[in-house]
Amino acid sequence: NYKQIVLAAGVGVAQFVAFYLLLTYMPTYLSEELGFQRWEAFLSLGIATMFLMIAIPFAGILSDQIGRRPTLILATIMFLILTYPSFLIISQGTFFSAVLGQVLLAIPASATAANQLAAQSEMFPTRIRYTAYAIGMNVGVALFGGTAPFIATYLISITGNDLAPSFYLMFAAGLSLITALVMKETAKAPLRDV
Repeated sequence: NYKQIVLAAGVGVAQFVAFYLLLTYMPTYLSEELGFQRWEAFLSLGIATMFLMIAIPFAGILSDQIGRRPTLILATIMFLILTYPSFLIISQGTFFSAVLGQVLLAIPASATAANQLAAQSEMFPTRIRYTAYAIGMNVGVALFGGTAPFIATYLISITGNDLAPSFYLMFAAGLSLITALVMKETAKAPLRDV
């Protein structure tokens, strides 16, 4: 099941990077790179996170209705379209712009968060599902997600461009899009006991 393990890692790359950039790195980005007060950084993130939590169940319903694959394809395309404008909006330096930019990023993040775990676990037969899923997901998180704050900081330092983290998220979305295009639809398929 090596192919499915690679697919499980690849389909999650956009979510892993988005999670670590939005929920872990964003307060540092706002305060260190853009000069926001710490309370503004955390409050704006809190508002965006509330939006994310409210949107996830609706994205999950969409995933159950139209399928995992189409939802992931749509979400990764949205990341490709919205990421740079979101960071551009955030960089305007106002509290409202920080909230708006993060909420825009939360839209595709909710769609990936809502169905990525189901899509990944449904790729594997029951007898190896937990182990294979865990390997695929954790390799993806370790390589792409956990390193996202470091890579974002590094990209800013070598380019001098405060918008450089957006390019990493767009790169991650591109990898996940390719994977989503290759993966099989699993939403309506019975779970395999093989």
